[in-house]
Amino acid sequence: MVPGSDLTLPVAPTGLTVDSASPAAASLSWNLHQDTDGDLAGFEVYRDGVLLATVADPSATGYTDTNETVPNWRNVATCGN
Repeated sequence: MVPGSDLTLPVAPTGLTVDSASPAAASLSWNLHQDTDGDLAGFEVYRDGVLLATVADPSATGYTDTNETVPNWRNVATCGN
């Protein structure tokens, strides 16, 4: 494969849930992503539409936000190309 030749973005993982939340932290989890073409680089976690964190492990199934202020998260998969 030629780097940059894959134009198909990975889909967001399914099953995003808030496992626990407090004024100091929130733990998120999602289902293991089924990387269909081998180029999944990891995940981006958004809170209120703002990028909060990048999780560089494509097999990750969760993230803990230690600066939880407003519980409105979104998770997307990122491509390595």
